[in-house]
Formats: sequence, structure tokens, C-alpha cells
Amino acid sequence: MFKNLKIGAKLIILVSLLSAFLVVVGLIGLKGMAAGDAALDTVYNDRVVPLRDLKVIADMYAVNIVDTVHKARNGILPYAEAVKNIDTADATIKKKWHDYLATFLVDEEKALVKQIEPLMAIADRDTAKVRALLVAAKADQLAEFAAKSLYPAIDPVSDRFSALIEVQLTVAKQVYEENQAVYELSRKRMIALIIGALVAGLAIGYSIIRSITRPLTTVCGLIERMAKGDLDIEVTDDGARDETGQMVRATAEIARTLKAVSKDLRDMIDAARVGALSVRADAAQHQGEFAHLVQGANDLVEALTAPLFEVAGVMAKLASGDVRGRMTGAYEGDLRALKGNVNRSLDALVTLLDEISAFATAMAAGDLTRSLEGSYQGDFAAIKVNLNKAVAQLRTVLGKVGGSTQDVANSANETTAAAVDVSRQAASQMTTLAEVSSAIEQTVAAIAEIARSAERGSVLGRSAASTAEDGRSKLTRLTDAVDSIAAKNTRISQISDLIASIADKTYVLALNAGLEAVRAGDHGRGFGLIAHKITTLAEEVAGATRDIRGLVDEATESVKSGVMAAGEARGAIDRIVDTSRESGETVQAIASAIDEQNAMAHLLKDRVNHLHMVGQTTAGAAEEISATMASLTAMALELKNETDRIRTVA
Repeated sequence: MFKNLKIGAKLIILVSLLSAFLVVVGLIGLKGMAAGDAALDTVYNDRVVPLRDLKVIADMYAVNIVDTVHKARNGILPYAEAVKNIDTADATIKKKWHDYLATFLVDEEKALVKQIEPLMAIADRDTAKVRALLVAAKADQLAEFAAKSLYPAIDPVSDRFSALIEVQLTVAKQVYEENQAVYELSRKRMIALIIGALVAGLAIGYSIIRSITRPLTTVCGLIERMAKGDLDIEVTDDGARDETGQMVRATAEIARTLKAVSKDLRDMIDAARVGALSVRADAAQHQGEFAHLVQGANDLVEALTAPLFEVAGVMAKLASGDVRGRMTGAYEGDLRALKGNVNRSLDALVTLLDEISAFATAMAAGDLTRSLEGSYQGDFAAIKVNLNKAVAQLRTVLGKVGGSTQDVANSANETTAAAVDVSRQAASQMTTLAEVSSAIEQTVAAIAEIARSAERGSVLGRSAASTAEDGRSKLTRLTDAVDSIAAKNTRISQISDLIASIADKTYVLALNAGLEAVRAGDHGRGFGLIAHKITTLAEEVAGATRDIRGLVDEATESVKSGVMAAGEARGAIDRIVDTSRESGETVQAIASAIDEQNAMAHLLKDRVNHLHMVGQTTAGAAEEISATMASLTAMALELKNETDRIRTVA
């Protein structure tokens, strides 16, 4: 029915039908509202307002007249005020009664009005009497009138007004019931009309909407499939000539066009995926924007391949060691940004490599005062920081090593001087021992002479005593020399301990320098060799120090033995002196003491020989210590020269 109608015509039909139904429903609704409004108007104007007026009139009789008279009679209200209330009540009653009579009156109201008007005339007459009594201030007559005449005149009027009020309520209820019946009839008609209009509208609307939405659903499905990339669609032409039919056929044509364009673009993408960037699509096979799209794809591939080829050329130069290659093509947009990023990356790399090269050259020349000063980012900044830290740590280590080697050299010089002094003291000891040995030989000769000639004993005794005194003096000097040697040995032992401590610190510093060189990688290889050489020198110094300590310990033991022997010899000399003195006193005791003196002389000779051997050992040890200290000094100077060759301060 609606197959060949345009969508606009279908929508006009649907909207016209709905509008017609809406107009009919609206007219019926307006009619019902007008009837309801009329009913509400008569209820309000003819029932509610009159009801209010009747209530006011009743209140005027009951309050402003009856109640005022009683208050005035009882002296509660002044007469003038009472007169004023009665005048107000009279004027209000007349006005409200006139307004009530102007409204629509039903028959019952009219009958009651005829009954009320004579009663109101009587009440008005009595009200005038009461007013006159109040004006004249006649209290006794007022009291009598209030007790006998007031209520018979007012009460009938109040009763009739109550009847009128009931009539108002009854009539209002009747109007409400009539309006309710009209409303119910209108509601039923409206419901029936709405149901009919709804059924008819739904039927016609469904038919029209179906004729629109069914092909639109088909088109949406096709478009959704195309949106998902499915261009293999088949469309059955149902012959509809409206917009939806045209849309279906146009969608099928779009699918065929997109499929052709997609095939060309896919062929280009497949060719680019396998590296064939020279493949292009034929834009002449397409029309309009599709032709521009295909040509744009060709231009896009062309624009993308040019910088890629140039980047490949620059990377090839970089791989061969040529870091000066740059992109020079003219590009726009992101490709120009790509060109700028590639060139800036190469510039940053070249800057870093140039500075590292100059840095390594300075290090190879022994200059550790240089550092990387360029501004870098990312990993380049990390390389700069790590190299500067490594050089700073190596500079610190070498400074400490230089100071330590200077201390080693100074200590070695002091040890050499001490060893020379020990050697000189040993030579002096040898001279003293030779003199002591000569004195002992003389003592032995004197004892022999005493044995051969007792007569010469007194002279020989004095000679022996003199010689013994001389030997004791020389033994005293020998003892002092031995004590000096012992003190020097102690000093040498302290210096050896200092050298050992310095050697240990040097060894630890060299190990730290080696670790820092390992962290620096290839850039720290030269520092590693220097650290290794320092470690070797530190180990040699430590070994030499241990040898010196051993020799010093041996010399100390020998000196201790010499001190003991010198003490024993001094004791023997003292005894010889005492004996010689005794021999001078008595010649007879010389003979018996000759054997003892001879034995003591031989013992003294043995001790002196032992001291002579100790002196020889001490002299040899001092010479060996001196030679070792000279070697240690040479090694320290060599290490100092190596560290001085490297500049650590600008």
C-alpha cells in the first residue's frame, strides 16, 4: 500500500491522522471542560458566595444585635459602642441581603425568601426600638425589652436563614451530582475515542513505520557490515521506488566501490609489507573522491618511502663509522620532525663522542683534571655522570697514593738513617771489644807473670788493678753503646710498623682504584694497569717490611745477649779489681788466687769474643736493613714518579 510512496508522504499521512485524532479528542475535552467550568461557576457564584452572605447576616443578628444588647444591659459595653454595632449590623444585613437576592434562586429559595422578608421587617422594627433605648440610655426598659421582646423577634429570622443555608448545600450537591454524571459520560466517550484512535493510529503507524524501518534495517545491517570491513555483500532489489529503496541500491553500489578501492589499497599494503615500496594503485580506475583517495595513498607511500630511504642511507654511514652523515631532504609535518630528530640525535652522538675522544686523549697523556662538561639527556647524561665520577674517584685515589708513597719514602729515609747509625754504633762496639780483648790478654799475661814470680806480684797486682779499672771503664762504654743499639732497634721496629701500615693502606687504595677502573669499563683500562702496578709495589713494600722486622727482631735478640754478656764481663772486671787490690795487701794470697783469676780471665775472654760476634751480626743486619731501605726508597720514588706523571689538579 505504501511501497511506492515517498517517506515524506508516509510521514504526512501518519501525522495527519494523529493530528485529526488529537483535534477530536481536544474538542471533546474542551466541551467537557466548558461544562465543568459552568457548573463550578454556578456552584461558586450562586451557592458558595450566597452561603457566605447568609452566614454573615445570621452572625449580624446573633452577635452585633443580640450579643451587643446583652453586653450593654449588663454594663459590659458602653451604650454608644452598642449603638455603633447595631448600625453596622443593620447596614451589613441590608447589603448582604441585597447581594443574595441578585443571585440565581431556585424555587425553594424563593419560597423561603417570601417567608423571611416579613420576619426581617419585624426584626428590623425591634432593632430600631432597641437602638432608641440605647440612645436614650433607658436601662430598665432595655433590660425588659431584651428579656421579653428581643428573642421572639430575632429567633424566627435565624431559623429561616438556617433553612436557606441548608437549601444552598442541597442545591450545590445537586449541581455536583449533575456535573459528575456529565463528566462520567464525557469520560466514557473520551476513552472510547482514544481507544479507537489508538488502534487506528497503531495500525496505520505500524504499516507506515514498517515500510520505512524494514529497508532502513537492511541498510543499517549492510553499513554495519561495511563498517566492520565486510564488503562482500549482496542486495536484493525489491523494486521500491521510495527513498529507502534508493538507499539500499546506493549502499550496494558503495560497497562495490569500496571493495574495489580496498583491493587496490590492500595490494599496495601487501607489496609494502614484503618490501616492494614501488607498487602503486591505478587512480584512473576510480571516480571522484575515491580516485583522489587512491592517488592520495600513492602520494602518501611516495612521501613515506623517501625519508625511509634517506634514513637507511644515514644509518648505513653510521654503521660504517661515518657519524657525519645527515638527512637533507625537504619534508613537511611529522616527516620534517623525523628528519630533525634523526639529525639532532646524530649531532648529540657526535658531540658526546668528540668530547669522550678529547677526554680519553687527555687521560692517555696523564691529565685527570679534564671532565665531560657538555649538556646531555637520557643515557648520554648517565654516561657523562659515570665517567666524571670514575675520574673523580681515580683522581682521589691517586692523590692518596701519592701522599702514601711520600710517607713511605720519608719513613724509608728515616729507617736508612737509623740503620746507618746502628752500623756506626756496631763499628764502635767492635773497636771497644778489641780494646777489651787486648785488656783481657794483658790481664792474662799479668796473671801468668804473677804465677812465675810472686815477688813481682805486688807490682803486677797494681798493674792488673789499673788494667782492670781501664777495662771496667771500657766495658761501661760498651754497655752504653749496646743500650743505644737497643734503642735504635726499637725505633727501627716502630718505623717498620709504620711502613707496614702505609703499605697496607696503599694496597687497599690500589684495590679501590682497580674496582673503579673495572666500573669504568674500557675507559678505565689504563687506570686498571696503574692500579695493578701500585698493588704490586705495595705487596713488595709489605714483603720488605716483614724482612726488616725479622732482621730487627734478630738484632734485638743479639743486642739483648750482648747486654747480658757485657754485664757479666763488668762483674768479672769488678771482681778482678777487688782481687788485685787484695793482692796488693797480701802477697801470700796471690798464689791461691792465681787459678781463680786465670779462670775468670778466660771466661771474660769468651764473653768478649761472644760480644764481638754479636757486634758483627748487628753490623751485618744494619747493612742489610740499609740496603733494604734503599730498595724501598727507590720503589717509593718510582711509585711517586708514576703518580706525579698523572695530573689530578688543574
